[in-house]
Amino acid sequence: MESDVNSLLLGLKSVHLTQLLVAMFLVAAAWMTAVGLDRGARLATNWMPGQRLTVFRFHTIGRFLVYLGSGLAVSAALLSSKPELLVALLGSAAVAIGFSLKDVAASLFAGLVLLFDQPFQVGDRVSFKDYYGDIVSIGLRSVRLLTLGHDTVTIPNSVFLTEAVASGNSGSLSMMVTVKMHVAVSADLDRAVELMREVVVTSRYAWLKNGVSVNLNEEVGETLLPVLSLTARCYIVDYQLEKSMTSDIILRTTRAWREAGIARYEQGCLE
Repeated sequence: MESDVNSLLLGLKSVHLTQLLVAMFLVAAAWMTAVGLDRGARLATNWMPGQRLTVFRFHTIGRFLVYLGSGLAVSAALLSSKPELLVALLGSAAVAIGFSLKDVAASLFAGLVLLFDQPFQVGDRVSFKDYYGDIVSIGLRSVRLLTLGHDTVTIPNSVFLTEAVASGNSGSLSMMVTVKMHVAVSADLDRAVELMREVVVTSRYAWLKNGVSVNLNEEVGETLLPVLSLTARCYIVDYQLEKSMTSDIILRTTRAWREAGIARYEQGCLE
C-alpha cells in the first residue's frame, strides 16, 4: 500500500498543465450541470405542479450521476498518461474508505440502496423517529427532511438501513389523513358520527375516491372516566394540504356538534 501511495504522489507531480486544465474544465462543467439540474427542476415543478414528485425523482438521480461521473472523469483526466496510477488510485481510495471513512462509505452505499430500493422518495411525507415532514433531498451522504415547522433535519443514509420509516404518500400526491376527536359517553353518538362524516365528505380538501370512514373507540380520560373518541379517515388531494384539512375538519365538526348539543370531553370533566 505504501508503494502505491508513493507511486500516486510521483504520478500527480508529473501531471501536465493540459491535464490540469482539462480537470478544471470537468469540475466547472459538473458544477454548471448540477446548477442547471436545480434550475430545471424548479421550472418543471412550476410548469407541471401535478408531476413534481416525478421531477424530484429524476432530479435526485441526475445529481447523483453528475457527482459520481465527474469524480471518475477528473481522476481519469489527471492520470490519463499513466493508467496504472489510476488503478493504484482506485485501490488506495478503496482501502482509505474502508479504514478511515467507513461511516461515509456506509452512508454512500446506503444512498445507493435508498435510490434503487426506494423505501421513500424525494417529496414523500414521512415519519422517522421523532420527526415528521417532507423528504427534500437524498444525497450521497445524507437525507434532508423538512419538518412541518420548517426545520431542516439532516439524517445519515446508513441510519435508514436499520431504522423503520413510514411514508404517508409513497410517491403519490394523495395521502390518508386521520383526525381524532372526543365526545362524552352521554352524547348522541349516532348524531355525532353522522355530523363528522358530513363534515369530512364536504371538505374541499377531501379526495373521496377511496371513501370515508368514521370509527368509534372507547378510552380512559385524565380522571379515569370513560370517554369516546371518533376517528375520521379520508384521503386528501395533495399531502401538502394535510394541516389545512385537519384544521377544517376540527373547526367545522366542533361547530356542528356545538349546534347539535353534543357534549365534549375537555379538561378532565364531562360537558
